Amino acid sequence: MTDRIVVLGAAVFGAFIINENAGQVVVPGTNIESIGMLVFVLCLGYVVLRTVFRSQADFAVYSVSSKRRGGFKRRCCHVSSHGCPASTSPSGSWQ
Repeated sequence: MTDRIVVLGAAVFGAFIINENAGQVVVPGTNIESIGMLVFVLCLGYVVLRTVFRSQADFAVYSVSSKRRGGFKRRCCHVSSHGCPASTSPSGSWQ
């Protein structure tokens, strides 16, 4: 997890922590440490959502290309009227 956005969020959080513990140099009288934590959590959430959407997009592309090539069932299994894998026909005998 060394995405730039995570590093940026951690840097903002760290700067706000240092500001809070160094005597509130930047914004006196205001606790901004919680804002830094919010920024960091939002950056982590962005990375997680981006990863999920990328994997879903990759899956969708694979799914579409698999359907164009005839699909998994046609390539790997003998398909009957009941689906894959085929074991018997509707009359009960082997195909």
